[in-house]
Amino acid sequence: MSEIIIGAVLCFAVLGVIGHISEWREKRRGGGAAAGGGLEVRVQEVTEKNEDNGYVYPAFAIQLRGCVAVPHDQCPVEFRLHMYDGPEEDLKPVLCTLEQLQEHHTQAFEWRSESFPMPFVNGLGDWETMVTIPKEVLIFPARGDRRVGFQFSVVAPGNPPEFNFGFTDGSTGTFYAIAHAVKSFENAEEGYEEGDDNRRAAMHLTVELGLHIAAADGHIAPEESKVIKDWMGKAIQMVSEEAQKEEREKFKNAANEAYKRTRSGESDIPDVIRRMNAAANTQERYGALELCMDVMAADGKADPKEMQELDRLATMLRVDPNTYRSLREQRIAKIDDVGEVAGNLNTMLGITADMTPEQIKQHLTAEYRKWNSRVSHSDEKIRKRASEMLLLIGEARAKYVDD
Repeated sequence: MSEIIIGAVLCFAVLGVIGHISEWREKRRGGGAAAGGGLEVRVQEVTEKNEDNGYVYPAFAIQLRGCVAVPHDQCPVEFRLHMYDGPEEDLKPVLCTLEQLQEHHTQAFEWRSESFPMPFVNGLGDWETMVTIPKEVLIFPARGDRRVGFQFSVVAPGNPPEFNFGFTDGSTGTFYAIAHAVKSFENAEEGYEEGDDNRRAAMHLTVELGLHIAAADGHIAPEESKVIKDWMGKAIQMVSEEAQKEEREKFKNAANEAYKRTRSGESDIPDVIRRMNAAANTQERYGALELCMDVMAADGKADPKEMQELDRLATMLRVDPNTYRSLREQRIAKIDDVGEVAGNLNTMLGITADMTPEQIKQHLTAEYRKWNSRVSHSDEKIRKRASEMLLLIGEARAKYVDD
């Protein structure tokens, strides 16, 4: 399976959907409800392209049409999307490796839009794509032919339903509309109900890598410990209830041993990586990097030693370098203080020693386009980081490109 630019994909899918919502709202202001009445959803298999680097990736495009009955004009709503795998009598949740596309307390897939006002008279007469979800960030129960159910919900932001592994008993929250669709496709990756020993080994090794990054600057901060503990809490929930107590104890012991090795400097990272590459599938290796980057960003600072170790781990885990830079960039965009790292143009901008002058020029052009589009972002931290990155790009052009 080819590796995709997961970080950039997620950014475009989650942040870009707000533009779709705005367009939808504007269309609805003009007139009556769509033909056919209630909300409908369908799912298309599509190939998307990351405009920054040209990579293509397979995705599910979630499309809507119809209308939503809301109690009053400009009623606040949110969109939610959940996925299930299997026949009606034995549905299982679809998991996700990216925290931004997970439920708050589990690893089950959940996409949430921002809240926005829904006009009383609304409707889409034709199918409109609301969001695209990259397939490679999803983990299904097993490989092979899958029957995947999609539930698209319109809910009240002030009284949202409570979901657990994608399911809700209907006793909580306010739904304004629910629509379902089913899609069959072939999953080539190992599922979370398969390869149990490998999956558990990958979980334990991921924690050790997270602790290694936390200790790279000489100490493990409380914020970094919390990120790792929260990750462990989500991971353990994927073990069957009858085995959770025993597995929780094993997980705790493995984490404690990894902590001791890390604090004493005895952790053999090349061996950890070797075992990780042998046990983990593509999603699990990206999941390990995600945890390491969340640990790096936990204290709001980008430490040079942590960044250097992240770069080294990404290379050793054999992930696509563009994918890694996209993932890391999301954290840098929201970090309060990039500190000494800002002085290292190569680290901040992803310039590598093997790039030719022409490749550096093309890379900087793509970086400029990307960060320039964020100078007016709604998030103040992202606006600030975009301005700083544009200055660094200017320095890099003067150093590497300009005569």
